[in-house]
Amino acid sequence: MATTSTGVSRVQRIDNPLTLIGVFASIAEVSATTVLHFLDKEVQKTFVWFVMAFPFTLVLLFFTVLLFKHENLYSPAERGRDNFQKSVDTSRKLNQFVSDIQQDKVEKGKNKKKVITNE
Repeated sequence: MATTSTGVSRVQRIDNPLTLIGVFASIAEVSATTVLHFLDKEVQKTFVWFVMAFPFTLVLLFFTVLLFKHENLYSPAERGRDNFQKSVDTSRKLNQFVSDIQQDKVEKGKNKKKVITNE
């Protein structure tokens, strides 16, 4: 929490995706701790599995999005509009370059097969 010049605490805005995941996981863990002993034994087993799987699933989904759609996680205001756009453009160019190299390798492999079969 940040404090103002008058000493009053104010809550900062959550602008980081990983912080948001941490908040959701914390809420799940705290609610599990408070509710668990009020549940029947049969329901407790299922609830404990949920409490263990929920944070793991959140983190797994986060890293999946980070791997495939990383440009969607941060707003342009966080990095500055120009720097953000440059990083997205660079990422797209790099992805295109890698896919072109992969496609060239596939085509060269097909050409080698044609040469070998023609001889």
